[in-house]
Amino acid sequence: MMEMNANPEQVRWFRLKRSGLLNPFASMTEATQALMGVQAQILPAAGVSLWNRTTEATTYNQVLSALFEDKNLVKLWGQRGTLHLYDSQDWPLVYSGFTDRRSWWEHKTVKEGGDLEEFRRTVRQLADLLAEKTSLTRTDLRESDIPLNQFLLSSWGGIFHELVRGGHACHGPSRGNEGSFVHRESWIPDLEWEPVPSMEAHKEWSRRYIRAYGPASLQDLAYWRGVPMRDVKQWTQQWEEPLVQVQVEGEDLLLHEDDVDELLETPPPAKDWPLLMLYRFDPLLLAHPDKSWLLDLTYKANVWRKAGHIEGTLLKHGRIIGTWKYKRQSGSFRVLAEPFTRFTKREVQFLQKRGTELAEFFEAEWGGLDVEETS
Repeated sequence: MMEMNANPEQVRWFRLKRSGLLNPFASMTEATQALMGVQAQILPAAGVSLWNRTTEATTYNQVLSALFEDKNLVKLWGQRGTLHLYDSQDWPLVYSGFTDRRSWWEHKTVKEGGDLEEFRRTVRQLADLLAEKTSLTRTDLRESDIPLNQFLLSSWGGIFHELVRGGHACHGPSRGNEGSFVHRESWIPDLEWEPVPSMEAHKEWSRRYIRAYGPASLQDLAYWRGVPMRDVKQWTQQWEEPLVQVQVEGEDLLLHEDDVDELLETPPPAKDWPLLMLYRFDPLLLAHPDKSWLLDLTYKANVWRKAGHIEGTLLKHGRIIGTWKYKRQSGSFRVLAEPFTRFTKREVQFLQKRGTELAEFFEAEWGGLDVEETS
């Protein structure tokens, strides 16, 4: 395997480009294909991730339309057991990536002494009900004749997670205050459902990860997928991808051979890097376990909070210099930002400008910027 050296600045520039943050993707489907999904535990956060990366997502309503009207996007549980938006055409690939392992809910059922086969029969029964009804909410389940305990009605997924994982359902539009799940064949009837073998799916997931987030290690890939290293080693033993080894500050990382020239380009001077305003759970912040490439680890707890929460961030020269969040009240959209040290005049002006644009994305009135000064 060919070896070479790259410096951290080249790596940051390359990853920002591949993430669509420097050269936006033409469409939301192109972005979700390249990144193998955009995390959507908080749907507006996924919307902002796409807004930051595409020329198509100019309003949040356009994101919702792509998801629930045009159906070019689909909302599924994916890597790390978390919700993601995927290109609808990738649904069979997402499904194939989970067919060779038990789900968390199956493991939990066995651990608590339940009957796994009975659990699976219930899933099949529910899949038949969904096919008949085309759409279900948790209220519908409670009113059905299918016996379900509270564990299976969990807001964290429960029995619906199994319907999604089994390729029967995806998240549909809300009905009142409840989320709904819709049957695949009625929701996207013309979708070609030809899942590949699980090993082929793992190889394709891995290929897309390396192309989007490389140079990266196998440990990085395992972290991003949320699987043990033994699984990743098994997948990569069958890789046919032309990979090269890149050493970055003494660490050996993998990169696709076709990306070498782009990685080794000389980035522009630091003053010419764009400032970036990424929102919560941005894909870039979820791709590698070692966060030192993104920020001084002194401030890691300011961004990666307890219970898995990740704050909105402001990036300068490809590194995080502060956090932000927004508050919507009575139609007004206001941004609250907190620097790690102190924002410059240029950074405050950028937050004002980008905050105004973000208010337009949500079709709200700009309410202003509050900066919490640090001592």
